Amino acid sequence: MRKDYIRELNQAPVFFSLTMRAHLLETVMRLNRMLDNPSNSMSVCKFLNFVEQNLDILSYKIFFKRVGGDEIAVNKYREITLTEIQKHRHQIDDLPKDNIRKWRDKALAHIDREYVQKEIDVFHEYPVDIKDIVKIIDTLHDILNQYLHTYNSSTWAKEVSFEGGLQYVMDSIRFCVRKGSE
Repeated sequence: MRKDYIRELNQAPVFFSLTMRAHLLETVMRLNRMLDNPSNSMSVCKFLNFVEQNLDILSYKIFFKRVGGDEIAVNKYREITLTEIQKHRHQIDDLPKDNIRKWRDKALAHIDREYVQKEIDVFHEYPVDIKDIVKIIDTLHDILNQYLHTYNSSTWAKEVSFEGGLQYVMDSIRFCVRKGSE
């Protein structure tokens, strides 16, 4: 958020702090789900297992049929190998995910009785740096985009073009604040 909107943010500090916290906590919960490996949910690990067992669906021959021989797509085709799948597993294993799991398991999805009785602040005891969350999101985005591109020559953009919308909200608050002080 731009620093020149501090006054506008301070018009409703509880709303903005709760909104930002809700987004953070939802992100933590979703990332945990993507990184888990339980038998009853879909995760990136399960996806990699599926790809490994069905590598033929990403073959050049099937890709060529899928994109209808589109010359541009065909020229950009990049094969996924078992070695690359292993590399992706290692990248996921190396992600800073331990503390976001603690947040989920001890405070968000479940309230750990021992932590409550000992008055342990999970969020303070197991800090999560926003840089860690960004690293997890970026890594998963890059990995999954490689498979998507190999599957149908497309990719997802993770940047959401909401900045203009957020600026509109802040400018509207600024306008109302100025109008109210006249």
